[in-house]
Amino acid sequence: MDHSTGCCPKNDTSKFQQHTCHSCQIDEKCCKIYEFCVSCCLSPNNNNPDLDNNNDNNKLNSNDNKEAIRKFQICKESCRTSSRSVINENVYRSNYKYCFDLKVKS
Repeated sequence: MDHSTGCCPKNDTSKFQQHTCHSCQIDEKCCKIYEFCVSCCLSPNNNNPDLDNNNDNNKLNSNDNKEAIRKFQICKESCRTSSRSVINENVYRSNYKYCFDLKVKS
């Protein structure tokens, strides 16, 4: 991790790529592993309009780091608190207990 930015280095040769959705059911937007839920939630392929303040994602500005942190916080909270993953507020529906569908309000 690059401690000055809080991000993985661009030349990181780790096992998983950015925005990986390993252990996730993409159609259900739920994952078995919390970290992959957050990663998948951040993926531009998942069309989460609540993560985007504007539609011009290619335009760089001075607030990019703050925006990335905001998106990361939203995904962390969504994966941790989704009501979609429980029955009767105390039993998980399945092993896919970390859900990131931001359109569904908990």
